[in-house]
Amino acid sequence: MKNDWYKDLVVYQIYPRSFMDSNNDGIGDLKGIISKLDYIKSLNVNAIWLSPVYLSPFKDNGYDISSYKDVSPVFGTNEDLKELFDGIHKRGMKVIMDLVINHTSDEHMWFKESSKSKDNEYSDYYIWADGVDGKEPNNWESCFGGSAWCYVEARDQYYLHLFSKGQPDLNWKSPKVKKDVFDMVRWWCEAGVDGFRVDAISYLEKAPFDYSPNKPNAMGYSFCMDICSGRDNTHSLIKELRKIFDEYNVMSVGEVSVSSPEELYKYSSDSRKEFNMAIPFIPPVVEVDTWSVSKMKADIKASYEILKEDGCWARFLSNHDKPRQVSLYGDDKEYWKESAKLLAMITHLLPGTPFIYQGEEIGMTNIYYSDLNQYNDIDTKNFFDHEIAEGKSEAEAFKRCQLISRDNARSPMQWNDTKYAGFSKNNPWLGVNENYIKINVKAEENDSTSILNFYKKLVSIRLSNEALKRGKLEFLFENSPTIFAYKRVLGEEEFVCISNFSESIETIDFPFSNYSVLLNNYDENLLTQSNTFKPYEAVLLKRK
Repeated sequence: MKNDWYKDLVVYQIYPRSFMDSNNDGIGDLKGIISKLDYIKSLNVNAIWLSPVYLSPFKDNGYDISSYKDVSPVFGTNEDLKELFDGIHKRGMKVIMDLVINHTSDEHMWFKESSKSKDNEYSDYYIWADGVDGKEPNNWESCFGGSAWCYVEARDQYYLHLFSKGQPDLNWKSPKVKKDVFDMVRWWCEAGVDGFRVDAISYLEKAPFDYSPNKPNAMGYSFCMDICSGRDNTHSLIKELRKIFDEYNVMSVGEVSVSSPEELYKYSSDSRKEFNMAIPFIPPVVEVDTWSVSKMKADIKASYEILKEDGCWARFLSNHDKPRQVSLYGDDKEYWKESAKLLAMITHLLPGTPFIYQGEEIGMTNIYYSDLNQYNDIDTKNFFDHEIAEGKSEAEAFKRCQLISRDNARSPMQWNDTKYAGFSKNNPWLGVNENYIKINVKAEENDSTSILNFYKKLVSIRLSNEALKRGKLEFLFENSPTIFAYKRVLGEEEFVCISNFSESIETIDFPFSNYSVLLNNYDENLLTQSNTFKPYEAVLLKRK
């Protein structure tokens, strides 16, 4: 298998808790995923990324791992996981697992032992510090709000948690931590994993505890993620991890915190030997507040220019940490179908490796629960408290929560129009979106113009044309605030994607007569060619 095989992937991400419930306990599981493998294969994708299925107390929905080598009983057994791996491989697809190694659960055996004393075998597995004047070691604020430190009486010390209190950070200065984690990675490679999506990997090395360049917020805290992101030893550790990946020829995609294309290059360039590609994490509240078509175009161009000779991109608009893409970037009401298809074309026709998040292929939308108690996401609830502390009214704070909540992406998959959307026969762990009556797999499978069938065609076109996988990118109409257009060129082959990213009719000057239409999100019969673009219209052209 060639070393850059990851460039030929289209990856389908599964959030297991919300995908398919086989035993009707209201929680998705591995056997549920196994029952839907033929459906996933029908999308023409060739890889599946599983969000965490490891043993966990689920204080952060599985990103708090209490045993790296054991499947949580909520999802099934290790034997079920092996059956899933076999089923995926039998269908010619690859398995990508989540790898969470910045932190563990506070219920992991390592942490339980580390908490007991300052001089036991695991005492240095986590980051411990003495208090200062009877308070926390410094004013760092965790990702989920409040102090990033938590006191443990048995040690008379505080441990660091960049995320929740239930997610203590591992001490990567400890050779024992590095050995144990690296051995675990090899164990999963031997078990048949083809790749890893590496969670929250930018923070392995921490800043000195007296380092706090941020101006404190209204509550006196400085945000720890900014303080600890992208330090030199983090990059060194990733390079060591990459040697294991290369040993097994597994692919890697790092979830990283970056503030510039130059930082993205550090994580994603071939020459630096860190990750094959990276997923830049942008907090949902930032995207909701700052996103625009012009900004998206500029960001894509900037990252392309710096990585085009020496890297790859993870192409995605949706995942388990973001609002639904058609609600964030498109129009989930009047132009729901058209804008969902447009977003698909932008994702799958750019250079890089495309990722599809479950439900995206049927146009699932934000859920907008009516009460804060209906939300499960720890980040949503902490964000509400933060907004109140900043002076917002409860109504204002809740409206913001509805827009940015990660639960928008985590509501159960909508399979059909039966009760609970065919996800389960019993009340699910998280409420089903009321629009499941209209938006579901069964309805769209039987509709030739559906978003689902559009995705199938689009993925097939991408994977069967080398220029769309590995061709160069040339931007068109760069100064337009609404037209998002580009060429993909490889040798004599040339494709053009043109999208009207707006609710207005737009007219452009382009030599359409030199091209044939391969795909159009309005006219599935591909009968018309025009320089006038309807709202959210998108076309894929091939040069004659």
